[in-house]
Amino acid sequence: MTPVISLILVLIIQIMGYIFFYKMGIKGWRYVLLVLLLVICVEYLPNYFISKVCIEREPGYYMDAPEPYFFFGISAGGLVVLTHLTFWAINRFYSKR
Repeated sequence: MTPVISLILVLIIQIMGYIFFYKMGIKGWRYVLLVLLLVICVEYLPNYFISKVCIEREPGYYMDAPEPYFFFGISAGGLVVLTHLTFWAINRFYSKR
């Protein structure tokens, strides 16, 4: 699995979760899902891909491989927050009608 595919899977999980929470009327749990996905994107996914980056470099080079942390921290974290704000805005717009 590549980092882009894992990013797409995180976004699909978030969208499906938000749709489920909106349909069930459980709006408070979307914040739990947001925090859970941010923790996954910032803590767990970079550690999963760090070994793939370090295989291409010499052994013992783990501390100097910030690429997965930057990718998932900025790209994935930003997209998760952007998706959350988009769903919030859509819900706010349609609830006032």
